[in-house]
Order: sequence, then C-alpha cells, then structure tokens
Amino acid sequence: MSNYNQALVDALRETADTMTSIRSVDKQIQTQREALDLAEHAYALATTRYKAGLGTQLTVLNAESNVLQQRRLATDLQARRLDLQMGLMKALGGGYQEPAEGHESVAHGQAQQPVNPQSGARG
Repeated sequence: MSNYNQALVDALRETADTMTSIRSVDKQIQTQREALDLAEHAYALATTRYKAGLGTQLTVLNAESNVLQQRRLATDLQARRLDLQMGLMKALGGGYQEPAEGHESVAHGQAQQPVNPQSGARG
C-alpha cells in the first residue's frame, strides 16, 4: 500500500511540475511572439528606408537576421512545449511508450502508431 501511495504522490508531483513548466513556456512564447512582431516591424521599416535611399543594405540584413533568430527561438519554444506535453501525457498515464531499441524515432521521420490503453494494441 505504501508503494502505491508513493507512486501516486510521485505522479501528482510530476504532473504539477509539468503543468507549471508548461505555463512558464506559454508566457515565454507570448513574450517571444511580441519580440518577433517587433523584429518583423523593424525589418519592414529597414527595407522601406533602404528602398527610399535612406538606409543601407547592411541595416536591412541585420534586421532580417534578427527576424530569423526570433523565428528560430519561436520554434525552439514550441518544441519545448511539445516535449512538456508529452511528459504530461506520460505522467497522466496516457499510454505513451518510449520507442523500443532499434526502432526509428519520430525525429527520424517515422511516427509510431498510438497505443490503445485498453488492449495494448497499436491503433
């Protein structure tokens, strides 16, 4: 009985920690979206100034580089959120299983079929 109670406490703690992390990443995503919007506005302004002869191509390239960096950060945050969601599903007992050794993972282009928690069969 004490093993069951400890497993339950651990699962609840893991779930709470993951939910807190997801909320934190969501706040970071919102802040990052604002930064991306500002970077895109700065790029548009730099491009307009360059076309009007009031700016340099270097300024445009720097602004474009900043936009690309912000997009990369957005992608990184989205990937982090997806990782946390997978951890949450695992903590809640959603049927997620680690790929078996020797099998290609989703990152290598082969998605695994979901596991039906009722029968254990792949769906």
